[in-house]
Amino acid sequence: MDRKRQQKPCGNYKAEITDQLQSGLTYREGSVKLIDVTANNKLISGMETDYDDVSGKIVFTFPDGLDLTHQFEVVFITDVTSATGNIKNTVTFDASAK
Repeated sequence: MDRKRQQKPCGNYKAEITDQLQSGLTYREGSVKLIDVTANNKLISGMETDYDDVSGKIVFTFPDGLDLTHQFEVVFITDVTSATGNIKNTVTFDASAK
């Protein structure tokens, strides 16, 4: 018997990227762009942003219905607010079922 793998539709997932900016950086509101690299660098609209300017935490939420098997690029601008220091950045990605 030939069985096909069952796959959950990507619309059942909510993908988020969380970035904790270090001191000396601030997120420039409205600067985020979501690019679908797999689809010839297509610009995707609807990316939601939740930024806490006190803690520096940014949560980017992907729009519903994206094919999460694609490769995406998230681009945003930060402003440097400190004259000296080293900048290191780490983000987390979560595509949990909702």
